[in-house]
Amino acid sequence: MYSEDRKAILITYPNQFALSEAKGLAESIGYSILEVISQKNITRSRFGVGKGKAEEIKERVAALKPDVIIFDEILKPSQQYNLARLCKIDIVDREKLILEIFLNRAVTNESKIQVKLAQLKYDIVRVKEKAKLAKLGEQPGFYGLGKYDADVHILDIKRRSALLKKKLQAEESEAGKLNDQFRPVTCIADNSLHHNCRLLLLVHRNDLPVTFRCRYPWQCFPKT
Repeated sequence: MYSEDRKAILITYPNQFALSEAKGLAESIGYSILEVISQKNITRSRFGVGKGKAEEIKERVAALKPDVIIFDEILKPSQQYNLARLCKIDIVDREKLILEIFLNRAVTNESKIQVKLAQLKYDIVRVKEKAKLAKLGEQPGFYGLGKYDADVHILDIKRRSALLKKKLQAEESEAGKLNDQFRPVTCIADNSLHHNCRLLLLVHRNDLPVTFRCRYPWQCFPKT
């Protein structure tokens, strides 16, 4: 599903386990890691990292010209916005990366729809944050996204979510008619996922499809 030439700078914790895990997850869906920037704390401040480190990241982005920054933590929408605006590049935080992996591994229509719904839920929170900042006058839009554009985007996300939910109901009804013996072997994702991402590496290395123990996959992710 994904091309193999997407280049990224990875921001993670300064220990080998965190580095190996984050690189494995990113590379499993085609990201090529150009450089790793480590920081002891990547959950604080308005950028997720300190101002000095954020400026360093900005310089490395200018030098290496990656497609994205992969941030090995779940960022608040405001932190994601601030870092993206500073570096002029898209930020893929841990939650977004895992959703990409789920979509890449989903094999049934039902699972694919579930992940797409989760992605829309992820997106709408961030679009609302951008609209809020634009309304307060703190930022003049986000890459050209002003308040009016944000409102239109939010309505579009809600419309797409409603359509996907109808499709999901139809798929669930059809799946209920199937005998379990005809269903593929699955990897189950639950609330422990963020604390045990070795599961996703196992999924990738053994070419396993993914379904969800949660009724909807966004229930597998903490609120931002």
